[in-house]
Amino acid sequence: MPTQPRKPDWGRFKPVNEVIPYRMIIRSAGMEKTGKNHFALTGPGPVAILSFDIGLEGVVEKFRKLPLGPKDIRYTEYEFERGKTDRDEAQKIREQFIEDYDTAIRQARTILWDTETEVWELFRTAEFGSNDQGVATDAPKAYTKLNAAYRDLIQRAYDANVNLVLIQKMKERWAISKKMKNDGRIVDSPYPSGEWEPVGFKEAGYIVQVNLRHSWAKEKGFIVEVVNCRQNMEIAGTEYPGLTLPELGQLVFPESTEEDWS
Repeated sequence: MPTQPRKPDWGRFKPVNEVIPYRMIIRSAGMEKTGKNHFALTGPGPVAILSFDIGLEGVVEKFRKLPLGPKDIRYTEYEFERGKTDRDEAQKIREQFIEDYDTAIRQARTILWDTETEVWELFRTAEFGSNDQGVATDAPKAYTKLNAAYRDLIQRAYDANVNLVLIQKMKERWAISKKMKNDGRIVDSPYPSGEWEPVGFKEAGYIVQVNLRHSWAKEKGFIVEVVNCRQNMEIAGTEYPGLTLPELGQLVFPESTEEDWS
């Protein structure tokens, strides 16, 4: 009697999906009033906003009515203030944030962390506490555990196939020049460089699919620059005035249609 061929045992390995899930994990960085919230709110609804910022006022209302809406938008707010919220309170807020985020993942199509900069500071404070200057008292503690938990939080959006927009604030970099003191000593002298960088979880730029930089110009209005894109590097370094999230989706996944992002 012929023996049946044995099926290969792949253990924990899973087959790769034939269909690409049309969702994006985005880091959205820029100065104040450069359209970061507006861009995120153009994503397909329902939209869930986890808000630490007042920047939504005057923006979100436009998406509740024509021509930008009506769109199902839900939000929840958190009272966290760097340097003033102690570790115990930060831990309570962190647990509430995680619970709300899990709810959003189950219900929403697009999720907005406004801002991820504040979410990261919340998690740092909850893990390490902070001093009177609002600096996490982390030294010499290791970040290994915190980083792993934070990466897992972002990864949940990948697994749930929802759009996640991580808004990050910007800060000016400091440069170092050499300066001679009156006594002849050469010392380092810090000065503002005029260059700006995103503020938040440093690994976010590596985890997300698309890194964006937002700006505004009188001639063009709101401008979205694709800094880099894992799925389609051909659009990296390109600026798009007035770009929406569905339009970005079709650039990242050229085979997708407008309906895939509605």
